[in-house]
Amino acid sequence: MNVRRLLLVLCLFGVLILIVRFSLQFIPAFVIREIRVTENPAGYSIPASAVRVMQSWNGKNAFSFTRAEMERALSSDPLILKAQVRRRGAGVVAVSLRIREADAVILCTKEGQVVDSLVVTDTGILPLAEDERDVYPERVVRVEVSDSYGQMMRHYGVDDAFRSVLAMVGSIPGDTSLITTVKYDNNSSNSFGNVVLVLEPLNALVSVREKIDASRLSQALEVVKREQVGSIPSREPTRYDVYGSGMVRR
Repeated sequence: MNVRRLLLVLCLFGVLILIVRFSLQFIPAFVIREIRVTENPAGYSIPASAVRVMQSWNGKNAFSFTRAEMERALSSDPLILKAQVRRRGAGVVAVSLRIREADAVILCTKEGQVVDSLVVTDTGILPLAEDERDVYPERVVRVEVSDSYGQMMRHYGVDDAFRSVLAMVGSIPGDTSLITTVKYDNNSSNSFGNVVLVLEPLNALVSVREKIDASRLSQALEVVKREQVGSIPSREPTRYDVYGSGMVRR
């Protein structure tokens, strides 16, 4: 008898919770008026898809969704590793986004125009929508490749030659903010390919003609910096070729 009473009480309590939960959807005080967002890692921008999802919540009652539904909607973007949603008082929703860290953003070009973009993460290559190219801050290197090479990586992943390029650029000690873009051509006479570092602030292009270590490349960049800082800018960028044995200015 006691067990039956307990089960009846639990059922009534569950029904009461559902009624209260349903009733909250019609209370104006719980209409979403503010969404507070934090991102991890710091410095990353909020993906456009997540912005659109959160904009769709504005003006709607916070209890017309479950937290699980809200988190699933945000996590549908492959750039978002984890999403957490919390209600913070009447009309306020707090969102925490954990965005996948990236080794590089790949810009696929055709006839000088960017036609597609990808991002290299610890889990592989992911597509990157045009309106999400700015999710990653400038410290994440941008690498321009041909569209055909980019599509090959989209299907088969990053090859060893491209990883060696990322490793070389990523290992340069000191400030690398002068490197605005890295252009990589895999169609070369050597197995390494051809790497061009674009230094827009110095109006210079540095071509790495063979595989070298990061310290050698760093020394070459210091020479370029000393030569170009304070010099009269020309209409065409100054070009340098870097080899294992030295550097040539063209």
